[in-house]
Amino acid sequence: MNIIRYARLSTVLEKVKSFADLKTPDLVVFHVRPEPYLRLIKLFYKYIDDKGRLKWSLNLPYFNLLNPEKYDMLDSRRIYDANVKPGKYLFHEFLISCNYIFGSMIGNKHYALKSYYQATKAIIDFCNVNNIRYLILGPNRRNNNYLEPSLCRELDLYISGKIAKQYYIHGYEPDKAKKMNQKNGIHVTQAYHDLIAEKLYKRIADNNLLTPTRGKNISN
Repeated sequence: MNIIRYARLSTVLEKVKSFADLKTPDLVVFHVRPEPYLRLIKLFYKYIDDKGRLKWSLNLPYFNLLNPEKYDMLDSRRIYDANVKPGKYLFHEFLISCNYIFGSMIGNKHYALKSYYQATKAIIDFCNVNNIRYLILGPNRRNNNYLEPSLCRELDLYISGKIAKQYYIHGYEPDKAKKMNQKNGIHVTQAYHDLIAEKLYKRIADNNLLTPTRGKNISN
């Protein structure tokens, strides 16, 4: 099993193509992740630039101002983690909620949904052209903020509504008792790994997507 990590929607297809050039995968599982989607929704975006300086930027995709797609956070490790003191936590939560709300009001959420579907569709088209089997795994329920679960649910419903049911696996679970992502908002918990492993295994086994032979190649 080969895992292709991505942060930017604009580069994910090229990463899959580069991998497929080396060896055609028997199955591609494309995971729709909350983190790239939520970054695009925000009106204000905080990041660290090439020189290690903390920067603020407006997210205005319709005016071609989109720094979340400019920097690849996985390659450069330019993720800014703010250490919020307990006494300021509620105010910090309020600011994050406002960030999502204001971004949604100016159309960022619509842009993010549309962009993620376009990236997903590009992966599907690539697989179809090259006769590669594929599955689309929906987003998990990220809950680092009060609004994030509902935003993730919207992404899940939007993408699943445009893809044939036999190719889509819902990753969103409404069970609030289980944390599905770690505090950094990027990496998922063991509970989510267990959940998707069970769902993927069942779909693969029920539909004979892979045969139990050695040398099989899966791209995620």
